[in-house]
Amino acid sequence: MYFKQLGVISIGFLIALAPATSAYAKDLSGDKGKMRAMGDHPRDGCAKFFKRYIAASGHSAYATTVTGQGSGAICAISLNKRSIEQAEREAIKACESGDNYWKVEQLGGCYVGASK
Repeated sequence: MYFKQLGVISIGFLIALAPATSAYAKDLSGDKGKMRAMGDHPRDGCAKFFKRYIAASGHSAYATTVTGQGSGAICAISLNKRSIEQAEREAIKACESGDNYWKVEQLGGCYVGASK
C-alpha cells in the first residue's frame, strides 16, 4: 500500500515540474552561438551548412577542417540535439567521416567552428 502511494506522489511531482522546465527552453534559430577561430562566415560550399546551423532552433554544432590553400574544406553539422556537447560530438564525427572519404590535404583535423 505504501509503495502505491509513493508511486502516485512521484508521478504527480514530475507532471507538476514539466511545464516549469519547458518555460526555460529558448528558440536558438538565428543565433550564431559560440564562434571559434573561423572568421565571420565559412566560405565556399560550407556556407550552405553554416546557414542550416544558424537556422536550427535547438542545440547544434558546425564542424570544419583547416585545409591547405585552394584544396577546399570538409564541413559538417549536427542539428537540434539534446545538448551542446552531443551536437559537438556528432558534428566532429560527421566531419571526420567526410575527411576519411574525401582525403583532402589538411593543415589540421576537424574542429568545432561554432556551437549553440
